[in-house]
Amino acid sequence: MRRKYVTEDAGAEMIRLASRAIGAATRLLAYLDANGEEWKRSFSEASEQAQCHLEPEPEPRNREP
Repeated sequence: MRRKYVTEDAGAEMIRLASRAIGAATRLLAYLDANGEEWKRSFSEASEQAQCHLEPEPEPRNREP
């Protein structure tokens, strides 16, 4: 805004959105700190179950050394 790359209105909007993003990230980190262990455990279990249902990838046709 000081160098006039953006208008005052656009700059104010960018600052408002950045402030909201910072607040959301801060609240997410607080949530993960409070519930992190349970979240990690359930995520890990879900990931393991999803991997069990995946089909193996086919071998490439040309197996160069």
